[in-house]
Amino acid sequence: GAKGLAKALLGRSGSAVRRRLGEFLAGSGSVTSAYEACRSLFTASEAAALAGFLLDREVRRPLEPVQSGPPLPASAEDAVSVLELTRYMRNQLLRDSDVMSMRWGLELRVPMVDAELFEALGRIPQGQRLAAGKWLLGEAVPEIPSEIRNQPKRGFTFPFAQWMAGDWQAMLESSGQGAPVALPNWYQKWALFIFQQWKAQVLGDAGGR
Repeated sequence: GAKGLAKALLGRSGSAVRRRLGEFLAGSGSVTSAYEACRSLFTASEAAALAGFLLDREVRRPLEPVQSGPPLPASAEDAVSVLELTRYMRNQLLRDSDVMSMRWGLELRVPMVDAELFEALGRIPQGQRLAAGKWLLGEAVPEIPSEIRNQPKRGFTFPFAQWMAGDWQAMLESSGQGAPVALPNWYQKWALFIFQQWKAQVLGDAGGR
């Protein structure tokens, strides 16, 4: 009962974070469901509602996220590491690296995902392997100057939101009309638009949603 109440109260929230929390609280509480609540573009309920909207039929959401790939370790920290490797890194980071480098004729190497290195690191307890500040990497290469070692972590950023607010804005807003869930972020609108384009080309539904 508490699960259903939490989901009902938080599911109506205007905050995406609270809606995801409600989705997680209503589930099994597994590491996979927690990971998907944080990483997925949409919650499982939102994805089911959108699929039904786009396919013009009822789509029931799974009771528990589908677990693919190797079995997850017992440790929550190690389990998240496996999920990051087999989902986020494999499906997005490595794909983006491959596509972008090939687009410009570059030979790209990603030495940190070398199979032998991964096997060696996998035997190190997570308390050491996941220590804050990438301590293990710094100790492995002591020649790295302190000003480099102590740099804050930062990723590669692109002005996607700015691009989508330009020439693409009208198209993205049109693709999201009538959607049963809120689409506050450009990447959610983009995902919906791409699915519609796939449906038009593969299923031949050029006139529908």
